[in-house]
Amino acid sequence: MSVPTENHSESTSDKILNLAQEFIQTRGYHAFSYKDIAAELGIKTASVHYHFAKKETLGCAVVQRYTQSLDEALERVLVTIPSAWKRFDFYLVPFLDARAEGSRVCLCAALGGELLALPNSIRDEVKRFFVHHERWLYELVSYGVSTGDFHVTQPVEDIARQLLSALQGALIIARAKNDPEFFYGVVRSIKVELAGWGAASAFTD
Repeated sequence: MSVPTENHSESTSDKILNLAQEFIQTRGYHAFSYKDIAAELGIKTASVHYHFAKKETLGCAVVQRYTQSLDEALERVLVTIPSAWKRFDFYLVPFLDARAEGSRVCLCAALGGELLALPNSIRDEVKRFFVHHERWLYELVSYGVSTGDFHVTQPVEDIARQLLSALQGALIIARAKNDPEFFYGVVRSIKVELAGWGAASAFTD
């Protein structure tokens, strides 16, 4: 859930997208302007408008790129990683990366907090992101139950919603409290619950 690594061969549009994503994840959609982007990149504001005529267009492009990248990675996991636990660990990587950087949260969680003040086109992209992740987590939990890796007592649909809410919320609260351990503690609790209380000791170290 972090910004792609800077590359000197990047196009101007890629640099704009990367910086806009960073600003949204750390400041919020309404807390930066094209002037901020231009100043950071050392270009004219007109150059930013040349690539993305409106901020709404830029916002949509940022979310679409972010969503597509994560979606493709998650779909690959379903055919390359047989273990439900390892699939879940892979899902956690972007959260852990964001937490390690300290100031970032999930792009769509950041936008979700401003949803009512966003253009409809960006709202639609944010909704699509969360719908897809809820569905992916549902499939993960269902698979884990079928393989005997996960032991849950609630409906799988409810567990998927809890996972999505807990991870996204924990990342935001950890940033607000400046307390990385808060997020890691939530992850441990999730793993304990998925494993079943009989296996709790496996995740308490």
